[in-house]
Amino acid sequence: MRPPGTPPISERERQPRTRRRWSSEEDEVLRKYVAEHGKEDWHGAEKLLKRSGRGCFERWRYGLRSTVAEHPLTDEEKTILWQLYQRFGDSWCAIRRCIRRDNRFSAMRSEFDIKNYIEQVLLERAQDPNRNPNDVNDNDGNLEAPREDIDQNNEEAGSHGN
Repeated sequence: MRPPGTPPISERERQPRTRRRWSSEEDEVLRKYVAEHGKEDWHGAEKLLKRSGRGCFERWRYGLRSTVAEHPLTDEEKTILWQLYQRFGDSWCAIRRCIRRDNRFSAMRSEFDIKNYIEQVLLERAQDPNRNPNDVNDNDGNLEAPREDIDQNNEEAGSHGN
């Protein structure tokens, strides 16, 4: 029951919000729009795609923008990420802080990029029981990055606060 004196619910509010999947055509339009206008003007994307500005931003941020696609992970980067995952677990922020100052990474990786890569490795391991458990690379398990290269005394990376 609504409190007395509140306006009646509009027809639009009564209708359930429906979510629709992003089509590949919409993804391509959004990619082109961001390439032309940058990552700041979501109001224009909202008008172009007939979706909310927030929806456009989130699709770009969490679905389309990927430094991994632009700069694929090297075997050394894969090894370091896996070692950091074994150390910090799924604390993606702590892992990102560790690699932020690491000059062995060709590009800055977002927490989302890191999480997607680790989950991909875990999925591949679950699907292939014969896979070497230490192999996170595509180079027959050659783990070249020494463990002592990871800063064990990095206090900032050790904190689990977000």
